Amino acid sequence: MCLNDVLRFKLTTSFKHTPRYTSLSSKALDGIPRFAEIPDGHEVVFEFDRGSSLADDYFCQQEVNYFSGGQLPNVSITETITEVNGNTTQYRYTGVALSLTDGGSWKGDSIATQSIKGMAAFKVKVA
Repeated sequence: MCLNDVLRFKLTTSFKHTPRYTSLSSKALDGIPRFAEIPDGHEVVFEFDRGSSLADDYFCQQEVNYFSGGQLPNVSITETITEVNGNTTQYRYTGVALSLTDGGSWKGDSIATQSIKGMAAFKVKVA
């Protein structure tokens, strides 16, 4: 598996996006407090039912690359939303560093759910 391959998690059960900000505050000699919120990336978390070894293979290869002195590439994530009116909206998260936060738990008569977290530099509207 190549870390630059397109990965499609077909059994995604949840997706959460949280914008991050750095809060600044200042109080000048005039006594007036001033504030600013500086964009500081985006956190994304998604869960999916394990339908194949796709995530395991990807993160296994990521680990091999790291410990052999290779680079860990940042990736892009495309979020596609079908709006209530039927229109499609797409956003792309770029410069994303991924980590497998839950590899799943296997039990009888149960679904193994996996979770991936990513930190993205930017969120851009595509369509």
